[in-house]
Amino acid sequence: MNDVIYYHRDTCRLCKSHNVDLAINLKAIPVNNPNLGDGNKLSQDLLVKTEVPLDIYRCTDCGMIQLLDMINPKVQYMDFRYQTSISLGLPQHFKDYANKVLEKYATNKAPFVIEIGSNDGTLLSSFQEHGCKVLGIDPSQPVSDIAISRGVPTIIDFFSRTLGMRVQREYGKADIVICNNTFANLDKLDDFLSGVKCILSDNGVLLIETAHGLSVIKNLQIDTVYHEHLSYFLITSLDKWFISHNMEIIDVDTIKTKGGSLRIAIQLNGGFRTRQESVDKIIQFESNSGILSKEPFYNFSKRLNNAQTEITSLMKKTISKGEKIAGYGASVGSLTLLYQLGLTPYVDFFIDDKPLTESILLPTRDIPVYDKYFLMDEMPSVVIIFAFRYAEDIMSKNRDYLNAGGCFVVPIPQLKIIHGDQID
Repeated sequence: MNDVIYYHRDTCRLCKSHNVDLAINLKAIPVNNPNLGDGNKLSQDLLVKTEVPLDIYRCTDCGMIQLLDMINPKVQYMDFRYQTSISLGLPQHFKDYANKVLEKYATNKAPFVIEIGSNDGTLLSSFQEHGCKVLGIDPSQPVSDIAISRGVPTIIDFFSRTLGMRVQREYGKADIVICNNTFANLDKLDDFLSGVKCILSDNGVLLIETAHGLSVIKNLQIDTVYHEHLSYFLITSLDKWFISHNMEIIDVDTIKTKGGSLRIAIQLNGGFRTRQESVDKIIQFESNSGILSKEPFYNFSKRLNNAQTEITSLMKKTISKGEKIAGYGASVGSLTLLYQLGLTPYVDFFIDDKPLTESILLPTRDIPVYDKYFLMDEMPSVVIIFAFRYAEDIMSKNRDYLNAGGCFVVPIPQLKIIHGDQID
């Protein structure tokens, strides 16, 4: 499998059922994205030309929402360049997170904290400030090197049962194991959990933060759908899965991160912590929402098609006048939006506050990415805010553009067109 770019599985990655139905048909998107650096060992041309299916499937047995077409992890992550430290809002989010975790789950003054998918060490640094012993695990050499340079010890490797056994031998067991916005990126979930059980102390806690599948589907969060995110979890499905592995969910918090996420606390069977009402409440909420049926997925497709029709009509009118169109926010989620909203022919360039790449590479053309200072120099007539969750902040920081006659467009969940006189 080392030489393949992507592959398809035919069973649910959670319960292993063959009863997985195509729930949402989406346009295939390229392997290459802003999170991949220039040091990819595979040919850039090959990466650019390879479009991988992005269809969303639903397991009719356990309800799991997932992608079944997966990019080879070695292509996806070994030269991964995304950094949590430069992501809008995340550093402060992680500081708050560390404080809450220690207050709620620490059983001693200096717990041992292991993070799987530790990236550049931003979260673990917050735990170090509290005197905690920490260890990061991440497969990406570039971001792990940053973490190590900041004093965060990091193992550069994919986590597995084999690695878990090694960590146990060399470092001992952890009081707190964190998998923050990484759990959804894993295909071999059983192997992951087996590794966690190797490194988690008897009274330890596993904390997972991940997008809520219900929020993704109900709120048209199409920007969260890309090949890094293989799974869109429901507590209904996860609760049964953890029980089958002699673990139990003891608490669930809903948080605003990434449009609506879950923070899940899990312990080994026999742990001293009591299962909170929050777990059964959210299971009931999921049941009442209808997410276990086909209807929400049908509505998602209908709303997405309507959004595409609306914004492409607007873009056609813009280019018919010979005017330039820019995008704002050059993330991997933007690549999804480009394809699913049919915008690849229209966007001339991207603006990003902190560009991670010199260009977003597409099969037909390169779309350059510039920093925010380029916006006033070029003065496109329309700027589509692909980072729509941060639309208000983006518009506030770019008042000069609006005051000069510019126009911002927010594409989803509802099309909004904003001119300078509409900003307070």
